[in-house]
Formats: sequence, structure tokens, C-alpha cells
Amino acid sequence: MCTNPVHIGSIFILSMSILLSCKSMEENNISRPSPLRTDSLRLSTGKITITYSSPAVRKREIWGKLDPYYKVWRIGANDATIFENEMNLRIMDSMVLPKGKYSVFAIPREGDWTIIFNKEWEQWGAYNYDEGKDQLRFDVGVYFEEDLRERLNFEIQEDALNFSWEYLRFNIPFEVN
Repeated sequence: MCTNPVHIGSIFILSMSILLSCKSMEENNISRPSPLRTDSLRLSTGKITITYSSPAVRKREIWGKLDPYYKVWRIGANDATIFENEMNLRIMDSMVLPKGKYSVFAIPREGDWTIIFNKEWEQWGAYNYDEGKDQLRFDVGVYFEEDLRERLNFEIQEDALNFSWEYLRFNIPFEVN
């Protein structure tokens, strides 16, 4: 048992510093224009996780303006969105996404969108996107709903990765391979 007041004081100061630092990081994330978010799902065969920065609509025109059509977009803000799967997944009934860690991009269009899982997962935005490192590329149908989703959001369910932002939505169906 330590009874040295100097040692106890040092431990107290260190503990308070760590606590305040964690609280400061949490507050910083909340106050950021595009806070970092994560969604994950644990299955019996492993875990699926998506990490992304979540921008807000803030009364801006998103599709075709803020996020231009026919241009590779990181699906989010700041760092590229990261998708990690601990098992092989069958995507859209016919394509296999091997176990791994990927950046996720899209090419928005007025109709279907192209979704891209790229092997270079650690990158800022889409500025250094390299098509030669694509693991999987496919088209998904997008649709619009009446309710506004202010913040960009991904949700992993047992059979799909769901995307929503503004009024636009899309789903990427998958199953464990």
C-alpha cells in the first residue's frame, strides 16, 4: 500500500489528466462539423465494422452540387470511410468481398450509383484514390424518402449495409460467405 502523499498526488493528477483528455476528445468529436461515427455488427462468424465522418446537410443542396455527380466520392467527410469484415461476404448475391479492411467510395449519379471497396483503406478523402486498387465495384439503386436525414448515416444489419443522408437512401445486401 502506498502512503506517500507525493506519489498519491501524482497518480491523482495523472488520472484527472487522462479523464479530462478523454472528455475533451469526446466534446471535440461532438462539436466537429462531421463527427466520427462507427457502426458494427457481431455475427457468430466474426464482426463487421464501418467507420466514417458524418457531415450534416445544413440546408445545402447535396446531390449534384456539394457531392458532384460522376466523380469519385469518399461517402462522408475527412478520412475515407473504412469498412472492415472479419469473414468473406457475398455482396449483391453474386460478388465476394474477401475478409479485410477497405475504403468505401461511390460515384453518385442521378440514377444508380457505383459503390467501390478499395484495398487502400488509409487515405484522406478521394484525392489519392487509385482505381487499380479496387477490390470490388458494383452498381446499386438509390431511392428517395420523404423524411430528412440531417446527418450522413450507415447502419449494418444482419443482411445489408444501409446508407441514408438527406432524402437519399441505398442498401447493399450481403450474406456471410
